[in-house]
Amino acid sequence: MNAQGDTFGRLFTGLIIVALGAIFLGDNLGFLDVGSIGRFWPVIFVLLGIGSIFRPGHRGGGAWLLFLGALFFLHTFRYFRLHESWPLFIVAAGVGMIWRSVAPARACGCTGVCTCAPKEP
Repeated sequence: MNAQGDTFGRLFTGLIIVALGAIFLGDNLGFLDVGSIGRFWPVIFVLLGIGSIFRPGHRGGGAWLLFLGALFFLHTFRYFRLHESWPLFIVAAGVGMIWRSVAPARACGCTGVCTCAPKEP
């Protein structure tokens, strides 16, 4: 993707996130009524995570977004509360370190999917 497309994508994503945050803040403060659809806000993290996982070089961030989305879903629907589940962040950090250590290393220093340009011999 070129620099202009990447800048537009980040700008668009940032605007969407700001708008959603403002809507949910308005709901929490009583200015807006989002209704029961407001309970599904973790879908935002899940969708962003899925999109990032399929982009080379963004898999780790995508995995974190999926993790956060799942955690917030479980909290929202009261399967467990965030104050009870904080050790999951430690577990997730450890899994990430293990994942990076077993991913095949490249000559260019990349792990996992290499996004570097091939070097001339």
